[in-house]
Amino acid sequence: MKQVIYLGSNGFPYGMAQIQRQLYISKALSQAGYHVTVCSRKGVYRKHKNEYVSIPMSGSHQGIDFLFSSGVPFYQSNFLVRNLLKVVGFFGELGFIVGRKLSGNLDYLFVNTISLIDLKYYSVLSKLLRVDLVYDYVEQVGELSVSTGSSKNFDSVFTKYCDRIIYISDQLLRNIVPSIPESKTLKIPPLTDFELFRKAEDDTNNSSAYFLYCGSAGYQKVITFIIDAFDQIDDTQFELRLIVNGSATDMNLIRQHILGSRKQQRINVLSGLPLDQLIYQYKGASAMLIPLRDTVQDKARFPHKISEYLATGNPLITTHIGEIDNYFVDNENALIADDFTVESYCEKMRLVIEHRQLAQRIGVAGYGLGMRHFDFRCHSEPLQEFLSK
Repeated sequence: MKQVIYLGSNGFPYGMAQIQRQLYISKALSQAGYHVTVCSRKGVYRKHKNEYVSIPMSGSHQGIDFLFSSGVPFYQSNFLVRNLLKVVGFFGELGFIVGRKLSGNLDYLFVNTISLIDLKYYSVLSKLLRVDLVYDYVEQVGELSVSTGSSKNFDSVFTKYCDRIIYISDQLLRNIVPSIPESKTLKIPPLTDFELFRKAEDDTNNSSAYFLYCGSAGYQKVITFIIDAFDQIDDTQFELRLIVNGSATDMNLIRQHILGSRKQQRINVLSGLPLDQLIYQYKGASAMLIPLRDTVQDKARFPHKISEYLATGNPLITTHIGEIDNYFVDNENALIADDFTVESYCEKMRLVIEHRQLAQRIGVAGYGLGMRHFDFRCHSEPLQEFLSK
């Protein structure tokens, strides 16, 4: 059995979009016959969050092995301890990788870091150990440099340090070719587990009609845009549910904007939901909201939430930006606003209110599309072919 170590992010098996992508690419690899271990250098979990108190230093999650090479899965508030564990995590990770290679149990390093320094380090390590480095490219990293401290020139130089590249959008492919031959690249969109959503509890007696958005509270412009669009619709039945998590500052800004809405009584903010409750809220929605902006970042990325939204069978409302037109057709398998304007987006939201049966048919068609392209099981064979070239 071929062996993969997945590196570059911290916090597997629970976390936001990048951790979910690690999980579902790992599951696709596992289904193709690979053994995957995800290694996190440092702990990120907070002990006060009840759902995380029992996370071990190493274990298995949905068939995927994982470990924290620092030996501690939890964030340490003490500055000295925290920085000491960073050193321990670095050398622990190195020892784990080298040990796997020496025992003949390492064939590929999968990496998804946005740190150019870390990528260079993993590249040197892969060459010394004579294993391929496969990079998962999901963002125009230079656009994140202000908020994350990543290198502004990352996108123009990172291909030098990769043997193979998985990419999420055609926009990102332009940064790869011709530096890397197309035969060494593979496009994988956002992934989820459609079977998980199918089996999840559903509220068959739900009488509430609501639009739903789920995402980081840091996407302030998107969230305020959604609130403004909802505010413009002349309707007294539908609610807006915002499932958002983030800093106290960002959460307060959202609540302040809601206070300025004439529909503030029908806007609900939910946070910190466990997975079963999150899926429950998803499946009960009348439509799922994910407007993309006309920015370099949104043209290049492809939000993980799109895969989850499709798995509910509810209609998706988005915009004609980036990857959307490569998969979706307006009024057939999604509702696609012409542009990122309140007026255009409102038009699609009104369709859900005024034409319920049409919206439901669009949701069903979106589910079928999702099963063909966004379920992790669809990508096991392409991954196997990609790695065998």
